[in-house]
Amino acid sequence: MSLLFGHSQRTLSQLGALAAPRRYRRDLALLAIHYGVWIVLPLLALNVPVERVLAAYLVPATLLGAHFAAIFWVNHVGMPLIGEPKAFSYVERQVVTTRNVCVPAPLDAVFGGLNYQIEHHLVPSCPPFRLRRLRAVLRPLLIEAGLPYHETGWWHALREVGTHFRRIGALMARPAG
Repeated sequence: MSLLFGHSQRTLSQLGALAAPRRYRRDLALLAIHYGVWIVLPLLALNVPVERVLAAYLVPATLLGAHFAAIFWVNHVGMPLIGEPKAFSYVERQVVTTRNVCVPAPLDAVFGGLNYQIEHHLVPSCPPFRLRRLRAVLRPLLIEAGLPYHETGWWHALREVGTHFRRIGALMARPAG
């Protein structure tokens, strides 16, 4: 299923843009350019067979889907769900439902900066290469405010995800009643 993650995220974002075309005019224009360059141009101008065009378009996104899923899972899966969002402030929702994954600085690029998920959610416009520095500022403030700043190593995050899946699996295996 993780191989389809990249496709699902792209499809959801495209459907969102199509549902509100006036709001997402630029996005839709860029989307048209994207498909023009990746699909129409090779098919019509370069005379590349359709199966090769589709393979060149779908295979990288499929492989990257597993990469994206691995990043998303360790940041979100197994974190608390908020049943009544209005009971929490914006900051509380972002901090409670995500975890940061500590990796050596050179590996930040592998995560695209998303290992600093808390900072990414709180300041989404912050460039990925600045999230490590932003963490140094936000973490002490959030902890001082009494918020549960959850940060762990990658392997430990994977164990937390596995524990969550096992717990959900056990709940689903129980007979109804």
